[in-house]
Amino acid sequence: MSGIIDITVGRIKEAAGALVNNEELRSEGKADQVAGKAEKAVEDSVRKIKEDARDSIDEKRIADMNGKLDVVKGRIKEATGVLTNNEKLRNEGKANQAAGNAGKIVEETIQAIKDTAQKAIDKVKGSAE
Repeated sequence: MSGIIDITVGRIKEAAGALVNNEELRSEGKADQVAGKAEKAVEDSVRKIKEDARDSIDEKRIADMNGKLDVVKGRIKEATGVLTNNEKLRNEGKANQAAGNAGKIVEETIQAIKDTAQKAIDKVKGSAE
């Protein structure tokens, strides 16, 4: 949703810049629109991939994919921020990457705990028989 917001804000800035003859504001508006369109494209792609994944992949693989998608989304946002000289978008991209990496670590930890618990259950069952 933030991609649509950035596009709208960009259009407003561009129009305001044109109205008051402020080329810097107009350029900033155009850059915000480009960044917003890129972000919206990423958001749409991520949403589509998640929908497709839900239909055919188990929960663990979905969680792993979500982390990877956040990292990719973050890289795209960061690169777009660099290209458009948009520090806010660049920082959002870095935050998305960190969240994606953290999510992957959390999922790996949860899986390790589940595996250890299952081994303990199997061991108790084996000694009870």
